[in-house]
Amino acid sequence: MLPAPTSLTTSIVLDSQQTFTLYGTLESLGTRLAGQRIVFSTGSGHGAVTLCIAATDADGISSCALDDEASADVAENDGRYTASYEGTASYLPVTAAGQADLLPNR
Repeated sequence: MLPAPTSLTTSIVLDSQQTFTLYGTLESLGTRLAGQRIVFSTGSGHGAVTLCIAATDADGISSCALDDEASADVAENDGRYTASYEGTASYLPVTAAGQADLLPNR
């Protein structure tokens, strides 16, 4: 049996203390996937930095609040980050790109 396709969406929220919380939602064929590992990172190649790793909950949503150092890493990469799912024997891997709005809401 071939692995099923997956989709991953991601978002990022900047709080008033200038730290970020990352979110990822993982689905396959319209069903959200629980208990799957999402890796959030910024940068690319040898400069890539893992920001955090979070498992999806019962609703297929993973989230992690970044510490000051990881938030600075995102800011230094102009707010760009990725969320990645490495896949399993049952589900295909997928990556989603995100962009933080670095200007606080006024």
